[in-house]
Amino acid sequence: MGYSGLDHTLSSAYKGLKDNSVVEVGVKIPILDWGKRRGKVKVAQSNREVISSRIKQEQINFNQDIFLLVEHFNNQAQQLSIAHEADAIAQQRYKTSIETFLIGKINTLDLNDAQTAKDEARQKRISELYYYWYYYYQIRSVTLWDFRSNTELTADFDDVIRKQ
Repeated sequence: MGYSGLDHTLSSAYKGLKDNSVVEVGVKIPILDWGKRRGKVKVAQSNREVISSRIKQEQINFNQDIFLLVEHFNNQAQQLSIAHEADAIAQQRYKTSIETFLIGKINTLDLNDAQTAKDEARQKRISELYYYWYYYYQIRSVTLWDFRSNTELTADFDDVIRKQ
């Protein structure tokens, strides 16, 4: 429904309008689309398969990352134990070297060597301890699991924002 008018100038086209009612009904039926719809369906199915395979690959990568983190953590526990032992041995060697130096059986170079070995063993122990906890918290953050309390890690983000 609407009004229509006709004139050579725009302002005159809207003067003396005639009331016209026009109703139009139509149906479009594609007789031949040359396989466009079938092609679109195949493209959509192909896209779905690509996305599905990407999701599966991401899941595999995620599981591998967790597996590697756990392997590193377990190896790090062994490395920490070895570093702890090496530190204790280096401490004992240094004490023995001091006593031997005081009675004059070794020179200052040997004493300095023992002290350097003691300091390096302590630094190695601290480094191994750092990596032990680093891997622990990496696993914890990736899995969102607290291994001490056997509960999920949750955070109230509104509370975190309020505290800032």
